[in-house]
Amino acid sequence: MGTNGTAVPDAREKTDGQPNSYRNPSLVQQRLEVPMKKFFISYSSEDSSLARFIYQYFNDLFQGKAEFFLADSIKPSKEWLRVLLAEIRASDAGMFLLTQMSTYRQWLIFEAGALWALGKSMFPVTAGDVELKEIHRPLLDFQVAKLNDEASVSNLIREISAICDMPVPPRYDSSKFCEQIESYVSPIVAFCDLDAVLGRIGTKEKPEPEILTQAVSSSEPDSLAVDILGGSTLCVTGSLKDSGVITLSFRSREPLDYMVLEVGNAEKIQSCFEGRMAKIVINHEPISAHLKLQRHPFDEQYIPRQNGFFLFSLNGYPTDRDFTVKIVLWQTSVFHLLFRIYFVRLARLCPRPGVEMVTT
Repeated sequence: MGTNGTAVPDAREKTDGQPNSYRNPSLVQQRLEVPMKKFFISYSSEDSSLARFIYQYFNDLFQGKAEFFLADSIKPSKEWLRVLLAEIRASDAGMFLLTQMSTYRQWLIFEAGALWALGKSMFPVTAGDVELKEIHRPLLDFQVAKLNDEASVSNLIREISAICDMPVPPRYDSSKFCEQIESYVSPIVAFCDLDAVLGRIGTKEKPEPEILTQAVSSSEPDSLAVDILGGSTLCVTGSLKDSGVITLSFRSREPLDYMVLEVGNAEKIQSCFEGRMAKIVINHEPISAHLKLQRHPFDEQYIPRQNGFFLFSLNGYPTDRDFTVKIVLWQTSVFHLLFRIYFVRLARLCPRPGVEMVTT
């Protein structure tokens, strides 16, 4: 009893069906705690290792304050799409991992649209060589963080801390984080020089670039200007709403093993549809780059926009006679894009393995 004769509530008693929380400090603390914020990580399956690293890193960094969700954490027994949509609805923010592999993935764009429509905070982040013009809306409308830039990473962590209503975590090293990000990025790689190409196919004999005497271009309804510089370099300028084709005719006395396409000035390409730079067609058959790493991630018949040397195997293509090489460009705007062509015959390699241009 109290001094005034009233009963003192016991900690075990309940008021309105609830424990007397003022007698239980731990319950008071629970009520004062800010709920954990939820972040939905959107990524392409090709970037799953990188996404897993980001998931683990940020869950550890913001432990107890934020929870980051990754689709591959869904248990096999669960209905995948239902869980995914529930996580989107429950999230406070979305983090969108953009790489050369994922920028044009329709599912990632769908997830971005869903989170944006629900009014969630949006955090597009890039890893590797991704340009702003390759990013689609709605993500393009938000500040993009570069995961390989220390200042950008620091800003990102401050923004996440603000959403979580907490100070910036003291225990992170932005320099080390950027290095770790780079180790997970798998760039699309063109060979840096001809020696690297020849080392790959097991020969040291260097071919010379093919002497070009005539190049026939066609494009409708747009114009494509093609010049030959120095006898062996194609210089291409034009803006294409559809396709443009550059046709080169050759004659060989013996079958050829490889063709090497050297590309220059790729950085001057003002636009190209989903990063597709060019497709090679031998006679009427499209040919993919010999190495999968040199193929465009969404359309393997195309090589991506990049300077360097691309290797094509000619095995199975009739190159011991008259044949054509077509360079196909599609929905692109280029200025002084440069191409050189080399042919390699391993059995009896010589600087020019019996190939000559055919003019009409």
